[in-house]
Amino acid sequence: MQPVNVTAPAMAWRVTHAGIGTLVPVWNQKGASMCDWRRWIWPGIIVTALLTALALWFRSGPIEQELTARVTEAQSATGWAKTVFDGRDATVTGIAPSEEARAAALGQARQAYGVRVARDSSELAPIAEPYAFSATKTAEGVRIGGNFPMASAASAIAGAAATSFPGIKVENAMSMARGAPPAWEEAAGFAMTQLSGLSTGEASISGDTLSVKGIASDDATFEAVTTALAGALPAGLKLGDIAIEPPALSGDYLWSATKTAGSVLLEGYAPSQTERDRIGQQAASANPGLSVDNRLKVASGAAAGFPAWTDAALGALGQLKSGKASIINSDLSVAGLAADTSARDAAGAALKALPEGLKLAS
Repeated sequence: MQPVNVTAPAMAWRVTHAGIGTLVPVWNQKGASMCDWRRWIWPGIIVTALLTALALWFRSGPIEQELTARVTEAQSATGWAKTVFDGRDATVTGIAPSEEARAAALGQARQAYGVRVARDSSELAPIAEPYAFSATKTAEGVRIGGNFPMASAASAIAGAAATSFPGIKVENAMSMARGAPPAWEEAAGFAMTQLSGLSTGEASISGDTLSVKGIASDDATFEAVTTALAGALPAGLKLGDIAIEPPALSGDYLWSATKTAGSVLLEGYAPSQTERDRIGQQAASANPGLSVDNRLKVASGAAAGFPAWTDAALGALGQLKSGKASIINSDLSVAGLAADTSARDAAGAALKALPEGLKLAS
């Protein structure tokens, strides 16, 4: 007896001669099973992969933000490093003040929890030779320029500028560079302190050489600045070009020498510290044996012939036993007591041969 096949849509019963039925697959003409699992498993795999990719994509933003915040906090003290993320991969950027700082910033990124890989794309600051600083004061404000070695030094110098020039606009044009001498912040601060006493001017440092030029705000600051520069300088500085002009007078330019029995008192103004000292020496030379009390202040505004004028006045006063010689602008007055006729005549002769520009007061 031959077996009889009963066909179902996907499976069929095969009935044998023993009358026992068995469920078996029915093969199509191409030899493929009608229950081929590949017809439904691959679409499922593709959908799962797409959903996973979308989930990771939507999650990458918060992950990058979290890692950026974490590394930024760790690197906050550097003042220069900036780390960007691609997923959990970090890249350190910025201009580093030194190789050591560069390595430290990279280490901070690598050690942050959640970072997979950290790469260094930072650059080293250039070397400045000579290392420089400058501060310029004008009617419009103050501009500081030159170099700073690291972010903390830049902050210290900016703070010193704010202290030295309260209420004045300060433009900061400094840039980071390697090669700073020791105590650079202290040196820059000292330079700005001197500039603060000037109405206009400039204080600059090149290497270890300090130069200051400008016009003093008043007599007190002129004295303070010139005294500070004449003393011991901080941070290994040495003096370069110093050209500080005294403040200009708004009124008359006055000068006087008063002679008593034992001394000569000098009062009024001189155009420079050098001229002040020279007048004191001239007073001692014209009045031998007498002490000289030099109270002259330094102020600009003296006439070009002022040194010759004071010499003439001291020469005439030297012929008197006591008296006073004074100059107001370009007018000379001399009054006093001569020891004898000869001394009186000598004083009179001196007053008749006055230098150019000086005249007797009427």
